[in-house]
Parts: sequence; structure tokens; C-alpha cells
Amino acid sequence: MRIQCVAPQPGSHSRRRVRDATTPAAMRAGSRTLGIGTILMAGLFSMGRLATALDVVVVNQNMIQITEQQLVQWVFQTQQTVPAARKHAENSLNIQVDFVALIGTLTDEQRAKLELAGRGDVHRFFEDFNKLLKATPLGQMPQQQWQEVWQKMQPLQVRYMNGLHGQKSLFRKTIPSTLSEDQLHAFQVIETERNRRRYLATVKATLATIEGKIPLTARQREQVIALVMEKTKPPRAWGQGYYRYHVVLYQMSTIEDDLKPVFRDDEWKLMTKILQQGQMVKHMLRQQGGIEFE
Repeated sequence: MRIQCVAPQPGSHSRRRVRDATTPAAMRAGSRTLGIGTILMAGLFSMGRLATALDVVVVNQNMIQITEQQLVQWVFQTQQTVPAARKHAENSLNIQVDFVALIGTLTDEQRAKLELAGRGDVHRFFEDFNKLLKATPLGQMPQQQWQEVWQKMQPLQVRYMNGLHGQKSLFRKTIPSTLSEDQLHAFQVIETERNRRRYLATVKATLATIEGKIPLTARQREQVIALVMEKTKPPRAWGQGYYRYHVVLYQMSTIEDDLKPVFRDDEWKLMTKILQQGQMVKHMLRQQGGIEFE
């Protein structure tokens, strides 16, 4: 992240409102002038930076003022307080349990067991956050020290934004031992279909973005969608929403030989540059975006 520093007038503090240039809002503002590869790559790194406009008190060119409220906002983004962030996590748990209940035969005892496991995930996360918050110095600090603080805070931000009940959570691990064999099969069918529909929608949206650079015919669009859906698989975990376009780019980059005949030579030259971005981001998708591939 970047902190804008200015020298203060004697006897006063300078306050500047800082907005990172690679936030989603800033990306949208500049999308008309950036190439498709640049736009997609810029979004990939935005979660490692501040995603909101923040007040930073600069006490001199090398020192900044950090408050507990700022740390809360940096980790929880749209949730302004810890209680609000916890409530949001609990609501997300209820949605997850309701999705499992779509099998139609979930008993009250099974639901209670899943809810208990999910609450354990929520409790563990906020315990980790509170421990780190207590150990983090507040007030004035050198920018280098702030960078060290953010390196510790940022993994918590990623965990929270990806959801606390993903593939590695206690909630997910409890599902197989809670459901019967028939219930588990029914749940897996429902989940697979949900992922397929989500993947198809994301493939179509990604192609719409690509068409800003390479206009496609209806036939080309149909062929690309069919190839991606046939030759690749949806990720097991989706992570943060705006990383989904990068997922499709990566998946498309693994089937270039199948895609090439769909495009004219001049179109393929441009498409190759776009797909090169996908080849570069698999590790980052897992680390920052919470994406898990088969």
C-alpha cells in the first residue's frame, strides 16, 4: 500500500484522505483507457492494499498516526465495527447451513451440530483478530513499522473477505461426519450444480469483458463458452468475488490449443496477450483470492 506523506506546518498535524489507485472504484474510473490485461491484473492486487478511503494523520514525513478504528476498517472493509463484522459472519453461517438444508432431510440435531461447528470458526477468527489487535502498537509509528503491522493484518483481511466457512473450515469438515451417505450425496449434487451455474455465469461475464478488446461473433462466443465448460472445471472454492474473472482467464490459459482455432490470426495475437495474464496468477489466486482448484 502507499501512504501519502506531507510535511506539516509547525505546531500542527497534516491530514490527507488517501485512496489507492488500484481499488475497484479507481479501476472502474480508468477502465476506458486501460487495456484488458492491465485492468484484470490491477484488480488482482487490490486486496493487498487499502480498499477504502482512509484518514491518515501524518505527523512528519516519516511518521504516521494509526488508530484502532483504522485497523478494524482495514481488516473488515465494509463492516465499520467488530460487532458488525461478527454479525455479518454469523449471518453468512446461517446462509451456509440453509444451503445444506436444501437436501430436505436435515434434522434439528444435524443442524445444531453444523451451527456449532460454524460458530467455532467464527470464534476462532475473532480470537485471532483480538490477539493481534492487542499486540499491535497504536499511535505514531514509522512507515516501515506500519508495513510490518500490515503484513500481519493482511492475512486476517483475506480470511474474512473469503468467508470463514470455506473448504478448510471446521464447518466444512463437519458436514461429511454429520450427514448420512444419502444426504451427503444429495448435498454434493446440489453444490456441484451451484458451482457449475456460477462458473458458467462467470465465463460469460469474462468474455463480455474481453470483448471490449476483441469483439466476438455469436458463433465464437458460443464456441469459447462450450470449450471452457467442457475442458475445465469450476474451482472447489471461489474466494473473493472480483477474483472470479481471473479464475476464468487462468482456466482458459490451460486450453490455448483448443481455443486457438476459434479466433482469426489477428484476434489470437491479442487473445494470447490476455491469456498470458492468466498464466501468471494461479499462485496469487490461491494466496490472495482464496481460490482452490481441482
